[in-house]
Amino acid sequence: MNQIEHWSHQQHPLLLRKDEQQGLPTSFTCEICDEYSVAVNDELYYVCDSCKFYVHKSCAESPRQINHSFHPSHPLALSTRRNYYCDSCHQYFRNAVSFKCVQCNFEMDVKCALMPPITCESQEHIQHFSHQHPLPLVQDVDNRNETKLCFVCHLTCSSGTDYGCTKCRHFLHKSCAELPREIKHSVHPNHGLLTLGVTHAWFTCSLCDKKDGQTLLFKCRQCTFQLCVKCGMTVKGINSIRYEDHEHLLCFLENTYNKLGLCNSYDAYCKHPVLSNATEFSHTQCSIFRCLDCDFKVHLLCGPLPAVIQYEYHKHPLILVDSLEEDNSGEYYCDVCETERDPRIRLYYCEECKFFAHVHCVMSEMQLYPCHTSDAELINYDQIIKVLKGDLSNVELKTIGADFWNFSEEAVLLAEKVQAKSSVTFKDLLNTALSEAQWLTSDFTWDTSSHEENKGQQAVSQSTADQLNLTDDYINELLRLCRYTEVDFSNFTNALKRYFYRKSLKINSDDLALKVIDIEGYKVPFTLAPVLKVLLRKYKDICVDSKESLAVKSIALSFLCKVVKQMHSTRVQDITKDLLQDWYFYVEFADYRVNLKVNFLKQYLQKITRAFFGFQLKKVESNVPTIISKKIDELKLLQLQYETKLQECQKFRQTSPKPKFVNECLNEAAKLEWNTAIS
Repeated sequence: MNQIEHWSHQQHPLLLRKDEQQGLPTSFTCEICDEYSVAVNDELYYVCDSCKFYVHKSCAESPRQINHSFHPSHPLALSTRRNYYCDSCHQYFRNAVSFKCVQCNFEMDVKCALMPPITCESQEHIQHFSHQHPLPLVQDVDNRNETKLCFVCHLTCSSGTDYGCTKCRHFLHKSCAELPREIKHSVHPNHGLLTLGVTHAWFTCSLCDKKDGQTLLFKCRQCTFQLCVKCGMTVKGINSIRYEDHEHLLCFLENTYNKLGLCNSYDAYCKHPVLSNATEFSHTQCSIFRCLDCDFKVHLLCGPLPAVIQYEYHKHPLILVDSLEEDNSGEYYCDVCETERDPRIRLYYCEECKFFAHVHCVMSEMQLYPCHTSDAELINYDQIIKVLKGDLSNVELKTIGADFWNFSEEAVLLAEKVQAKSSVTFKDLLNTALSEAQWLTSDFTWDTSSHEENKGQQAVSQSTADQLNLTDDYINELLRLCRYTEVDFSNFTNALKRYFYRKSLKINSDDLALKVIDIEGYKVPFTLAPVLKVLLRKYKDICVDSKESLAVKSIALSFLCKVVKQMHSTRVQDITKDLLQDWYFYVEFADYRVNLKVNFLKQYLQKITRAFFGFQLKKVESNVPTIISKKIDELKLLQLQYETKLQECQKFRQTSPKPKFVNECLNEAAKLEWNTAIS
């Protein structure tokens, strides 16, 4: 048959020719298999001369549907041109024909689909589900030292020890080839086994956040949970960790591929505008605690750490403390790395020897110190990572503020049980109160979007940024403060109080999403429950005179507990004007709107405000002169640069006679100055 009507080129018939016939090119690309060919040995091809359309004879005469051993469950049908990945060689094809199984979304390029079977009975080999051909041990063919990358981990394969198909350039390390097809993983126990499969598209590991593509992954059949191979094979050492600020269990991840910005811990250092840039974070930012149920994440430094550890190079156990200033020098150092440490960041400490250590400095040397043993015998672990991945049954983990608020193990367990039963959030409590007190909307606003859309978004206000960075505007404000009298200071304090009557305060989504629990008849977020217990024990029922509803009183108590907790964890020198305004706002709300007994907090605020004022004045004595001197030096340097440029301008103006070319350009400019570009 010298002429055929073919589905791949319906405009014109295709003519059968061979290379010796006149007009046939010596080389071409087949329009079906996309293979570049050189015409030799009288090989026959189908061609459309007018369209310059060429097809191998074997491709043109191939069946429209085939059965293939690599996909035996269904036949493969020829499909129209499209972009796709071949499930055999895993190459990407653009605008190409394929053999496809519609039911399974399985696809092979024409060359792979029609390729004759390859056998290697005389060689040690494996048959792997990721490739249609047997994979023998890799050998250097023709002494070519081409790079052979493993399809799974993308690292180089070795000759003689790893497997591969050199024809299709598909290689696997022996360890990668032997991965189990199904696994049961401790972090995803409810949906059965995870299945190993091929992915060509980019995906993000649900555990470590690694982004990868063109590889294997473990995937859940019932949901979108998926793991990279490394996390999939790390079944042991991923513990479930209780954390009192969250309703679900957390797991510890030693290394994530993305540095975590703001974490979800209620008392996180990273949310403090002064502490968020502490150098301690740069050493621990990739180690996190993570909830897989709702993607709640906490920095290692902000989360639960061993309360007591043993450092290899110190004879006594070290205890975890939230902050520590050993003296009033203002300079504090780590005894391990001998560099500065921030006294407001948690550290490990030996009181007997006055030994201080960054968390990250003892991380790689940490050993577990049992919290329930009476002697000093240590259970040896090489590092903190092994503590958190090891048996935690006898390990006391401590969170920020645990000492002050007395987070006992029993209290944490009880709070978890109560919280697990609660389905009411702080936002629900606000909505309930609105039906009884519409005036709440004049004092507060809150996000109507979901918590998932807003979590972690906590921008620093411009005024706080100005205060922290000592901008020119804030320096001007400080200089005005220097001239304040007692009357001016009184006006300053009254302005803070009046902030409540002039503004409304926005409640962020992190607070709105908190589950509320019952504490002696009041509903408060579970993160603030220990604070309320302390307040009720110390000051009795401060709501006794209020005639508002239980929901409104609970809201006011929640805000007061938030203020008390923040005041406890914030050094006076770190207080910003914005934070001070917020505290006054909450206290005025509780006093004026709800009639709570808050005199004890007002007294604290009055004392703190005077100290805040003093710290601002202290900056005028120390920080401001340094900044102004630096700015003066910068301006002097800038002045010198401009003077140099001015001298060059004057030199050019005074040069006489100027070069001929320059004079010609100047004359042309003067002549055409007021003309249009084309005249």
